[in-house]
Amino acid sequence: MLLTVNNFCERVRRDIPMLVRDLQDETGRKTPGEQMSWQESLPRIADLLDQPSMKELHIHLADRASLALEYRLPAANSWCDVVLLGVQYRMIA
Repeated sequence: MLLTVNNFCERVRRDIPMLVRDLQDETGRKTPGEQMSWQESLPRIADLLDQPSMKELHIHLADRASLALEYRLPAANSWCDVVLLGVQYRMIA
């Protein structure tokens, strides 16, 4: 699955149940707990990414990503909800 950050944010706001189903199909992680976790965390991730400088980044469910959702930690049996790689970003308050 490949989405622009803009498309991801739109899908979270307009149809998060379908996005969660797509993520379940892509990852095979279909437990009720995982579904609830995504429904709670994806809107927070969308809020963080909803910045003009982030709109052109892509979200991948793969190894070569600017932003990876459901990233399995190497040599571990754990997952991160989101990993942001290779981007210099400075938040201005």
